[in-house]
This record gives sequence, C-alpha cells and structure tokens, in this order.
Amino acid sequence: MILVDQAIYLWRGRKWCHMTSDVSLEELHAFAAQLGMKREWFQDHPKMPHYDITAEQRLIALKMGAIPAEGAQLLAWVAAPNDPRRAWRRALRERYPHPLAGEGRLRQAKSD
Repeated sequence: MILVDQAIYLWRGRKWCHMTSDVSLEELHAFAAQLGMKREWFQDHPKMPHYDITAEQRLIALKMGAIPAEGAQLLAWVAAPNDPRRAWRRALRERYPHPLAGEGRLRQAKSD
C-alpha cells in the first residue's frame, strides 16, 4: 500500500511530504511514475526509502488510493532493511500497529 504523511515540510516556498510503500519499492516506483515523478527523485534513505512530494501531489496520490499516515506510522510500517535501529523500529510497530498486520501481509514485522 502507498503511504503519505502530512505535508508539513516547507522548502522553496512549498509544503512537502513523504510518499513510501509498505509492500515493495516496485510498487512505490510504479505509483510515483503514475504521478509523473522521475525515478532519479527517489531517495533511498536507510530509515525510509521514499519520494518527496508536494502538497498538491499528495492530494492527487490520495485520490489515486494512497493512504494518509503520520510520520511515525510510516517509519513503523515501512520495511527498511538497512536501518541499524531495529529495536527502535519494533517499538514503533507496537505503538502504531499496521492496519493489515493481522492479515499476514507484513513480512517486515517478522524479519526483525
């Protein structure tokens, strides 16, 4: 599922947010392409691979089916295999349970 947090980050006179996927990078890249984003805009951050999108792009993403989430929820739900703080991520998952956790869809929750 594609997730977007709140557009609260001001940069160059615009509000921005993060867009990521709790399923795969392939899903994220395909969704970003549908938004008209270039692959080179992808940020392979160790804590949360994502695209930065504007508030306007966020509204379009939500209409296309993206799910709104808080920043902490994004960090809790997204698998980031290069994040050295796995215990911290587990604590976030306990605080912000994923809406599909009971459906066996979340491999990352079991991999830590």
